[in-house]
Amino acid sequence: MPTPNEIVEAMLKLANVKKTEATYGQEALILSVSCRYIERLLKNRNVAQYLSSNQPEVLAELRSIVSIFQKEAAV
Repeated sequence: MPTPNEIVEAMLKLANVKKTEATYGQEALILSVSCRYIERLLKNRNVAQYLSSNQPEVLAELRSIVSIFQKEAAV
């Protein structure tokens, strides 16, 4: 039989799961739109050239994010 502390712990975990479920859809949509926007920006030759010249680390990170998103979206 679970102790009162274990019951409280389980209830808190359930509340966290419900909170995560409630916000997951909205957060997934925001991530999807953001990644698509970044992807579009990087296809712009001027943007890519500027980032390559001035912020190569940022460009590499953005490309990595887009690549990961594309792989996840394909699954």
